[in-house]
Amino acid sequence: MIIVIPSIRNINLEYLKPLLNRGNKIIVVDDTDEERITVNADEVTVLHYSDKKRILGDLESCIPKKNGVCRDLGLLMAYHLAEDNETIVCLDDDCQVFDNYQNKAETSLGIKELPLVTTSHRFYNPLDLYDQDIEIFPRGFPYEERGRPKDYKYNKTIKRNIVFNLGLWKGVFDINAVDKLYLEKFSFNEIKLNYRQVIVDKGPFVSLCSMNIIMKKEIIPAIYQLPMNEPIIPNWQIDRYGDIWGGYICKKLIDIKGDALSVGESLIYHHKDSSLEKNIRQEHYAHIVNIRFCDLIDKACEAIKKDSYLSMYDQFVCNLDSLKKDYPESLKNYLLPTVNKMKTWITALKLKDIKI
Repeated sequence: MIIVIPSIRNINLEYLKPLLNRGNKIIVVDDTDEERITVNADEVTVLHYSDKKRILGDLESCIPKKNGVCRDLGLLMAYHLAEDNETIVCLDDDCQVFDNYQNKAETSLGIKELPLVTTSHRFYNPLDLYDQDIEIFPRGFPYEERGRPKDYKYNKTIKRNIVFNLGLWKGVFDINAVDKLYLEKFSFNEIKLNYRQVIVDKGPFVSLCSMNIIMKKEIIPAIYQLPMNEPIIPNWQIDRYGDIWGGYICKKLIDIKGDALSVGESLIYHHKDSSLEKNIRQEHYAHIVNIRFCDLIDKACEAIKKDSYLSMYDQFVCNLDSLKKDYPESLKNYLLPTVNKMKTWITALKLKDIKI
């Protein structure tokens, strides 16, 4: 198994103890100018900015900086280094894994017969899986979709090839910062799932919060975490949606391919709540344009032909580029440079003999 962790601080190896001394590879992406992260463990490789430049040269522009989506560097390396059947995991540095994490993560993928969740709505809320009756939504779940009567159904099983699993959480939930202003509680130390794992039906978007995601190697091209911290209009930027929008794209390509995305175990414990005021400001603009971005994703997916995930992502980017005239003014300043970085990501995936 290869584990990718973006960070700006030294890694607490106690959080990862069940993953150590098991033949795993852990890639830590150091997102600091000072290159200050060091880890004293044989299975851990730390990649600094200088490594990114050495490995990718001019192609380094596709790897974001100063944001959690710097994990793209680790995902790129995992794509080039992993065995075909190897499991890839992304964790945040404040997430602690349980003793049975690796077994549950590795067995969450592949051909499985699981409950299928269906909905008539455009979005599925994975936090509906929890056993407590709480009205809470994951980061990135559109406000326009929250007032609809919930119609999720889990009443049949289906056998599908699962290529991507969203692992859920205990501890601090990953939700929009502004939602924390009205919620009485958003941290749950003891909470259970009504279903251990479910397959999400073809169609609905899912917020793939990347602090605990599990995937096959083949899907990595489609899970590119979009560049963030991008200034759009004076005093406002798009931020904290790189994994969300990248995940929306990924779900659509999984649907086209005929594979499956699941939600549930393996759980992690999320320790740290981040700065409320800072995150409210960072997320604000993306909340406003979220649905418009999803509309563009749907348009760009209309003519995609089933192929490898690398080929389908290439098709998606070409289609998105061809829709320039349809970019809303609110997203144009973001999309024009982002599409170029997506093209560079595809080029980096096609490199030969890449090494850490």
